[in-house]
Amino acid sequence: MGITGQLLKQGLKNTIVVAIDIRDNIIWAGTAIDGVFLSTDYGDSWSLKNPLTTDDVVLSIAASGQNIFCCTNNGLYRSTDNGINWSDIDVKSNKYISSLKISGNNIFAGTPLGLYCSTDNGNN
Repeated sequence: MGITGQLLKQGLKNTIVVAIDIRDNIIWAGTAIDGVFLSTDYGDSWSLKNPLTTDDVVLSIAASGQNIFCCTNNGLYRSTDNGINWSDIDVKSNKYISSLKISGNNIFAGTPLGLYCSTDNGNN
């Protein structure tokens, strides 16, 4: 037993995909080196939608409604327009966000110092 199928990498610069999430027909992929990619055609083609700086590493991606969140070793980012613009979300003084889960408007961010929760989509 195992996973078989077609490799979806047309347009992906880096095939080391470390995070993935799907919202409707949109697939988000976070790579180990090049950042965040978006596919609106079920993985046939990809475009770079990168909130990262040169020393950021994607650790997790989560989509909820019109929001996409990208966790990195240097912080948490949110886009409300499919990755065209990104804003930095402050998670106290902890910038290393290792995991993220969303339930409704609640965002849970896992860090080396513990678990943080925002009840308003990361606004506070």
